[in-house]
Amino acid sequence: MTTDPPCNSQTADEQGTPGSTRRRATLLLAAMLIVVLVVPTLLGRARVAEPFDQSAVDRLDSAAPEIVFLGNSLLETRIDTGYLDELAGVRSASLAVDGTGPGAWYLQLKNVIGASANRPQRVFIFFHDDLITRPISFTGRKDNTLTERLSRGIEADYRLVVSNTETFDDRIQRVFTTIYPLADASSPDRNSVGSAGAFLAGTSRAEASAAADRFFDFANRRAFANNPDIQQPKFHGVFDFVAENSFLPLLIGQANELSVELILVRVSARPMDGGTPNEPDVLARYTSDLSDYLATNGVHYIDMTGHPYIDAGMYYDGYHLINRYRSLYTEIFSELLLPDRGDNP
Repeated sequence: MTTDPPCNSQTADEQGTPGSTRRRATLLLAAMLIVVLVVPTLLGRARVAEPFDQSAVDRLDSAAPEIVFLGNSLLETRIDTGYLDELAGVRSASLAVDGTGPGAWYLQLKNVIGASANRPQRVFIFFHDDLITRPISFTGRKDNTLTERLSRGIEADYRLVVSNTETFDDRIQRVFTTIYPLADASSPDRNSVGSAGAFLAGTSRAEASAAADRFFDFANRRAFANNPDIQQPKFHGVFDFVAENSFLPLLIGQANELSVELILVRVSARPMDGGTPNEPDVLARYTSDLSDYLATNGVHYIDMTGHPYIDAGMYYDGYHLINRYRSLYTEIFSELLLPDRGDNP
């Protein structure tokens, strides 16, 4: 005697078809997206953009520097603005922010320096390798709160450069961190010289020096100097193909609009132990093309690669200098500001 199988609305074959499985997975994914993206917005959890930081402009107005430096930690390990003021008899200020790139420097030039009633005569931008034509605002982790504090409104020109290189993953991450503020952890202590620069933080020169010593003492313990393979020079494309889609034209245009002399300084990677520059051929060709482009656009260019007073022993990694050589580098740079001063004392 045979037993009939139980009656179901769907047969086993119908329940297990690839099409039904995909439909269930799609519906499940849609439900998850609604919960993750829509519900927090309806509950008012979306992050509100930070307002422009007017205090940076106020401090720049108060200092009224003749020279302003833009850059990241590479600038911090090379230029002591207080010492430079003594050597060259000028008022200078550093707006260096750890981990920043050309996008952040453009916003600083446009909205901090540009809004100052006491604009500097010259603005120096320190960069390494081909960073000046990379369409990025940060060399490491992005800090959306910093770009917001440097922005006035939509910043259409800035957004255009960023969007041209933004990947799908970047867009997803931007939306996610907007909805979930905690996913975009706050930046390091803004009063830290290593993270925001003494001038932006509004610290005194003594406080800045003490903070710099703490920062660099930690950094100098990193035993990178004996490894010539660490942080090799970086190259991301032939100059003609990358320049026009970068922040470089915006930086030049903004400097012209503000009647500020723009000077780009390319710092050198750690030289070889024998003293020869660590400069691949492709990067050397890029540098030559960059020099020609800047000359055509009336921008002064300083390339520190191969400088006779800068050797491998001054570096604690592929790019950053040991803190005790910061004063020496400042002296070398002061001679570039005052070439007729004679030999360095």
